[in-house]
Amino acid sequence: MSEHDIPAAAKELARSGHLIDAIKVTREQTGLSLKDAKQAVDAYIRDPDRASRFSRRRDDLTSFEIPPLAIAALEGGRLLDAIRHTRSARGLGLKAAKETVEHFLAQHADIDARFRSASAAEFRRVGRKLVTILVLTGMLALGYVYWLAP
Repeated sequence: MSEHDIPAAAKELARSGHLIDAIKVTREQTGLSLKDAKQAVDAYIRDPDRASRFSRRRDDLTSFEIPPLAIAALEGGRLLDAIRHTRSARGLGLKAAKETVEHFLAQHADIDARFRSASAAEFRRVGRKLVTILVLTGMLALGYVYWLAP
């Protein structure tokens, strides 16, 4: 695709005034995020002859490398941060970034093992905090009942 990197079907839909359908087709066929697809369609409507900055297609997502910040996030047990870093560094939509990180983990067993270990430790840490909060809340409730009940 050349002009604005939106498919011909999306261009036709945009010209006929069906912007939502044009955005939907653009997302499905290029792998752009909703925001980027909307911007691409809007840019096409404003100036159909100008080239676009949106050039990433779903077919181009064959490289499953992720940025170092994403690897560090995985090693810390933070999957959502890894997806966020991958998304911003590679300009992917949420689904494509998630699939990229999952594929990276599948291809790198050592990092996957560290991720699973760190996420389990994080889960235990959060669980301990939750239990502590629940115990303190229970103690406060019992104190309230004991001291203020008639």
